[in-house]
Amino acid sequence: MSELSGKGLWALIIGGSSGIGLATAQKLAEHGMNILIIHKDRRSTLLEADKNFNEIRKLGVEIVSFNKDGVNSGSIEELVEEIAALLAEKNGKVKLILHSIAQGNLKSLVPLKEDENKVENEGGMLDQFFRIKNESTEFSLLRKQDFDLTLNSMGVSLFDWVRLSIEHNLFAEHGRVIGLTSEGNNTVWNGYAAVASAKSVLETLIKYFAVELAPYNVNANLIQAGVTETPSLNMIPGSDFLKAYTLKRNPNKRLTTPQDIANVIYLLCQPEANWINGTTIIADGGEHLI
Repeated sequence: MSELSGKGLWALIIGGSSGIGLATAQKLAEHGMNILIIHKDRRSTLLEADKNFNEIRKLGVEIVSFNKDGVNSGSIEELVEEIAALLAEKNGKVKLILHSIAQGNLKSLVPLKEDENKVENEGGMLDQFFRIKNESTEFSLLRKQDFDLTLNSMGVSLFDWVRLSIEHNLFAEHGRVIGLTSEGNNTVWNGYAAVASAKSVLETLIKYFAVELAPYNVNANLIQAGVTETPSLNMIPGSDFLKAYTLKRNPNKRLTTPQDIANVIYLLCQPEANWINGTTIIADGGEHLI
């Protein structure tokens, strides 16, 4: 029997209707963990999300989804109270909180000027992927509201989820908090400032959670995924170029898949990972080395 099954354990996945979140739900359900999914789907994508959730149910686990705002503080408070009541009824506990939200802005800080002396290389090619061609319109530059939305959704919102989960005593013994970051936080790509800032906030939160949650027997870690084939990636203009660049760069000559990252999350939920705390695990097949 899996270490995750038969113990009333639940995974709380914030952003779980597609991509890494959905793959993680599938992986953990295969090993007997029940699933709570927070997602925000329009009518056009809701049917597909429900279909995927029903497929997971066929694995014999419970799955409860909430098509609600997972980044607004008021909404998070209501959701946690609802989840707490549900778990009390089922005598369940949260083994994992996975923060898997991709909701941000890829815009430049200031109008971009061409540098005639710039050396074009592969790094420059990647920079061009994120480079927003500015025609002096209000939509091509970051505004304060763009920063606020990105920082909150991809960074600060995790604080509310974890704090309220502690207040409601939701965590199982040896619980896990896992966030997702990217290589873009360690380099500079034009147009990535808001997302990189949000990832910096997330990385700082994880470090502090690692220390302050230790007395609660809860670990906090980050996963730095490689360029991953997800619906969010495909929505970004120029994503075909980024995929082609990554296929050339990655030593395994393929993109990271959501299943690759789900496998790492599964491993971090095992008892053997109890001593991994406050770190960033790079899972990209060696992509960051080249």
